[in-house]
Amino acid sequence: MAVVSFAVYSALGGVLTPEVAFSSLALFNVIKLPLFFFPAVLQVVIEANVSYRRVQKFLALEESTYHVEPVADPRTAIQVQDATFQWAAEETQQLTNINFSIRKGDLVCVVGETGSGKSSLLMGLLGEMVVTTGTVNRTGSVGFVSQQPWIFKGTIRDNILFGRPFDSQRYAETISVCQLMRDLENFAAGDQQEVGEQGVGLSGGQKQRLSLARAVYADADIYLFDDSLSAVDARVGRALFNECIVGFLANKTRLLVCNQLHFTPQADQIFVMRGGQIVEQGPPQELLGRGSVYSAIMQDYVGWMEEQDDVDEEEIPEPPGPQIVGDLSSVQYRVTGEDADDDDTDSDEDGDDKEREKATQGGEALGIKLLLPEEGGDGEDGSSKVQVDNGQEDSLPAEDVTPSMGEAITTPADRGPNRSGRMILEEARAEGTTLTAANIMSYVGALGGLAVLLQCSFVYALLECCRLGNVFWLAWWSEGRWDLAISSWLGVYALWSVGQSACSLINLMFLAHRGVQAARNLHDTMLLRIIKAPILFFDSTPIGRIVNRFSKDQRLVDTGILPTVSLCLSALANLVSTVIVVGINTPYTFIVFVPISFIFLQTQAQYRRAAREIKRMESTTRSPVYSQFGETLTGMATIRAYEAQTHMETINSGHLLNNQRFQWAGFALNRWLSMKLEFLGGIIILSAGCFAVLQSNQLGAPLLGLTLSQTFQVTGLLSLLNRLFADLENAFTSVERIKEYQEVAQESDVATTTPPPTWPTQGCITFENVEMRYRPDIPPSLKGVTFQIRPAEKVGVVGRTGAGKSTLLVALYRLSELTSGTIYIDGVDISQVDLATLRQAISIIPQTPILFTGTIRYNLDPFQQRTDAEIWRALGQANLTDVVEVLPGKLDFKVAEGGESFSVGQRQLLCLARALLRRSKILMIDEATANIDPSTDNLIQETIRTQFQDCTTITIAHRLNTIIDSDRVLVLSYGWMMQFDTPAKLLAIPHPQPSIFRDLVEETGEASANYLRSVAMSRVPLRRLALPKDEKAQVGTFPFPDPEPKILPRPADTQGRSVHDEAIAIEAEEVVEAIREDPDGSGQDPLPTTKKSDDGSTTRAEH
Repeated sequence: MAVVSFAVYSALGGVLTPEVAFSSLALFNVIKLPLFFFPAVLQVVIEANVSYRRVQKFLALEESTYHVEPVADPRTAIQVQDATFQWAAEETQQLTNINFSIRKGDLVCVVGETGSGKSSLLMGLLGEMVVTTGTVNRTGSVGFVSQQPWIFKGTIRDNILFGRPFDSQRYAETISVCQLMRDLENFAAGDQQEVGEQGVGLSGGQKQRLSLARAVYADADIYLFDDSLSAVDARVGRALFNECIVGFLANKTRLLVCNQLHFTPQADQIFVMRGGQIVEQGPPQELLGRGSVYSAIMQDYVGWMEEQDDVDEEEIPEPPGPQIVGDLSSVQYRVTGEDADDDDTDSDEDGDDKEREKATQGGEALGIKLLLPEEGGDGEDGSSKVQVDNGQEDSLPAEDVTPSMGEAITTPADRGPNRSGRMILEEARAEGTTLTAANIMSYVGALGGLAVLLQCSFVYALLECCRLGNVFWLAWWSEGRWDLAISSWLGVYALWSVGQSACSLINLMFLAHRGVQAARNLHDTMLLRIIKAPILFFDSTPIGRIVNRFSKDQRLVDTGILPTVSLCLSALANLVSTVIVVGINTPYTFIVFVPISFIFLQTQAQYRRAAREIKRMESTTRSPVYSQFGETLTGMATIRAYEAQTHMETINSGHLLNNQRFQWAGFALNRWLSMKLEFLGGIIILSAGCFAVLQSNQLGAPLLGLTLSQTFQVTGLLSLLNRLFADLENAFTSVERIKEYQEVAQESDVATTTPPPTWPTQGCITFENVEMRYRPDIPPSLKGVTFQIRPAEKVGVVGRTGAGKSTLLVALYRLSELTSGTIYIDGVDISQVDLATLRQAISIIPQTPILFTGTIRYNLDPFQQRTDAEIWRALGQANLTDVVEVLPGKLDFKVAEGGESFSVGQRQLLCLARALLRRSKILMIDEATANIDPSTDNLIQETIRTQFQDCTTITIAHRLNTIIDSDRVLVLSYGWMMQFDTPAKLLAIPHPQPSIFRDLVEETGEASANYLRSVAMSRVPLRRLALPKDEKAQVGTFPFPDPEPKILPRPADTQGRSVHDEAIAIEAEEVVEAIREDPDGSGQDPLPTTKKSDDGSTTRAEH
């Protein structure tokens, strides 16, 4: 701009004097900074416009204004007439010709094969599907329990209350009927135990019961249960059904999607679904008597007869009172409050108001007696006493008697080092400057090393030389130092300008290239570290924190650091050169400049320190916004069902306001800095101008104009430089946070053993005294587990909810390292094998089916190792051919995020098809058919038996019919290995000798138990397979390495262990003493041993 202006001025005959030249130059400098930032502002405007259009498009979408008209008949709760439902994003109809009416207080069971539309029916009633034709009427509030439980980050109590006021009596009854009392006892912090996102830290059964407790506590009029009993064992499932669904909720309207068909005869109505239609409905006895579809389904189900007999004999249980008695495998335990005739709850006592009685009963039901104050209080301060089981009393403020959210009502024993119940760790926040040597070298290393900095410094030196040459040449031109033609003066001036522009362009292109490379290097390093982080990291880190690192922090690294560095270096060089020029021409200016510099540095330090901490807090408080928003999207159906939108909006608003507080503080801090720097800059300009005028006779007009023009830049440069340094430090906050995740602890992946390429060839698995805990501050999940699985053996793993079944798979996959002990596969210590080799050798069908966004082909064969014919064969074996063939694109059908295109049961079948394609020597099945109807389950079990007959198979199941024909059954309880033998031998253990497996079978009911026994007894005992002598797995006869049984190891220090762990340890010893295995491996019945009973008689113990 200056070159063109001076050229036109000279061409028009103007004489370039110092007054004209430097006045013009000062004006050019005024508009230089706005022009410099104009491209960045333009880019921001374009991005803002794009964002505005996207938000506008989203806001213009049709609102979900689902409103249900009440039913006209006061006796009817739900009425659907000629309704057709479809998902909003799809054109195909999912449910057609739906007609039914449900009376208030009825229990309706919905049955049908996998993918028949059972879950879609509930979604339609909740308004999550579009009603294209017909009408849906519903009267009353709704409680919803989804098939995959939605648990949000917070405490157990937070998840149950879900924003509702705390009612101690209702809360206690809810805990009792949902079978959560034992779990709360074992949690270190009781109901204040924190759970992670999506219920991290809880077993599948605990998640399901916690979701059920939320619905029960809501005290809704209508309850919709989507296969809510699939993730619990038979005993807990029976208790939930009897005590909760048909007991405590007896007067409520209940719609239960049920794959546990033995519960259905107790329903008032049965809906049979097939192909998106209700093909049959009516009372169960009526349907059974007329040879219906329901009758055919029940005839194929082995467990229904016992329940049908019980319907006539059993009375619907009353909701449990304050005393709760549970059974732990023949070991009784009791958690009680005071007796029913306790003085505090005596019905004859005068003066007891209802609130005192509710609070007292609620506390007693949880094993705590609340001694509420009389009027005026028990003490001078009106405090109350809380009496725990041990008889000790602790003072509490009077206002804390009725707990609110965030206050524990249980007082658990000390079961481990961590009693706080905290699972999610607080996000670490560094202190001090972010421009540390470590952070700078981390970014410089990503840029390419010190060589890059030297190159940048050299280019900036050239750039500043060109700038000073340009200014000095203009001064010499204006004074006419040499007798040159106008074209010569103008040509040289243009060359200096071109050199300046060329250096700036080269520098910007170089930094842009290196900046992209640095951002990619930092991102890839962080991603690799996160992928290889241990499972503990993900259990204790909310997903919002990780998303925050990969979004906001990475964006600052991508677009914020290098432009700031470039501007900072340019402004610093400009300031240094300006100070040098002014100092040479007017040295007296330093009299003012030096003290002003100290004030400036002090101001900068104050600003940077405050801005840095504000930026850190702003980054830290952004993570909960992401986490909570992600949780809300995941649980949208549950939130809308409970009409908890306002509650979730309040939480989200709180997180947003907390984050925006720091943004506002940053803006205010910037305004404070601007005012102070403008004042300091004015002092510098005033002093430089005064000294320049006093020295005008010595300097001459050209140098005076040069000095003044350079002085005018000082204010802008000081302000810009201070802001740039602060912005650079703030930007390095992102580098610091990314660097933190680049230093995350990694899974142990040191390979000291290289197994053969075909490993494993046999599939022999050996556990030797294995102990494993998920975190150092919690008790172990596996305790001294020792057993051996022979090649190609089919082993079922059973146990109560939370027994440690899934932890076996965690240990085999080395998702968490063992605390002690060793695991061998074909004689190879898996801790010495690299993780990639180990995990490729094992296939798993997980409890929670995982599908990725992409095609069906990609989900089944991500590495493109199989042909389409093999994929279709696997789909056929998984009973999915008919489902996939009707999809648009078939194998190229795009699977929605999380597999939402399919039902939960179909997702599990797709995971089975994936395992069928891999053909690993070891297959682990973790409740893979929990959400599948019984008929499909039978087909899948047959597929597993035939297609994986040469594979070692470990099956975790609550449905005992899926593992009753296993070669052997492993029984776990609270981390202890209790039993391991053939189903027939475990069932043959006579009473009163303890046997968890026998008890589990008997709890399924008489008819089902007889069937299971017949299947177990019909199994031919598996011949013991000999292994090569050099195989490590050949360590003796299992389950014990020595011929004589040994007592399972127990910790010497039992301090702080719960009564349940003590009971389990005692039971473990009894089982071990009672069960023996033939040492010669013949497979014959073991020799009987005798055991003296308490009365002096002897009983026979059989293994």
